[in-house]
Amino acid sequence: MKHSLIAIALGAAFFSGTALADIPCDEAVIKYRQLNADILGKSLPQGHPRSVETTISNRSENGESTMSDEVNYDACGRLTSGRERINSVTFSSSGSTIKVEGSAHMRAHPNGWKYDIAMTTSVEEAGKQQIGQINSQGFYALNEQGWISVYKNTITTGLSGQSKSTIATSHYRINDKNQLVFSQTDKGLDRGEVRYTYNSNGQPEFIVSQKKQISTVYDANGRNLAFFSITLYPWALISASGRCQEWDKQDNCTLVKHSEIEIGKKGQGTSRNLETRTVYRYWDDAK
Repeated sequence: MKHSLIAIALGAAFFSGTALADIPCDEAVIKYRQLNADILGKSLPQGHPRSVETTISNRSENGESTMSDEVNYDACGRLTSGRERINSVTFSSSGSTIKVEGSAHMRAHPNGWKYDIAMTTSVEEAGKQQIGQINSQGFYALNEQGWISVYKNTITTGLSGQSKSTIATSHYRINDKNQLVFSQTDKGLDRGEVRYTYNSNGQPEFIVSQKKQISTVYDANGRNLAFFSITLYPWALISASGRCQEWDKQDNCTLVKHSEIEIGKKGQGTSRNLETRTVYRYWDDAK
């Protein structure tokens, strides 16, 4: 993910409801705002977004989970901050209870975006508890042209009082349309190459790597309609699909019903039904 701050001098104009056309936005910000948002994992919505709040919820006999994500944009369409939270409790067929709690925070800087993650996982089984922790401090760096070309991330993992750190680096490549087409990460869970392709309207269509495949389908009006994905994790294979149910006035999807099937290493299967609700707020709403 990636963002940058607009000059503090423009702050008063942002909060007074000044129109985008009245603000002297940097040319590089306008040129690469969609690209940078894609690399940051926060694709820029249609319209003139001010904030996006997303909640993903899942409740079943196997447990429940909630994930929230809030992203804020300045009046030039540049991501300024983001915050994610996750709380999950899962009951496995073997009798163990798995709890996950975590948060992530993204902040814009003049030369890129800082992205921190803190997560704790506990596994309780037969009266015993094992706790693991993951902490990550990363920075998405802007190059001289104004787009994110590299991401460096220090990941610290701990289990039963022992910890180790890994420094992972990701590089990005774009085409002549300023679209992300290739990324490569040297270490960590995301290690490997990822390729991105787009449809005739310039919308993301396929994301493919050795561990993941994601396809997105759009309707005749260019609205995000459905997605399909297969992801291979060290502990399981997860197949997912979802379909948009509702859109707002800017044709951004506000409700997705989706399902997942998880197949563990021993062949055990778990299915989940999830719901994603998203609220978009726009700078033009204040007028």
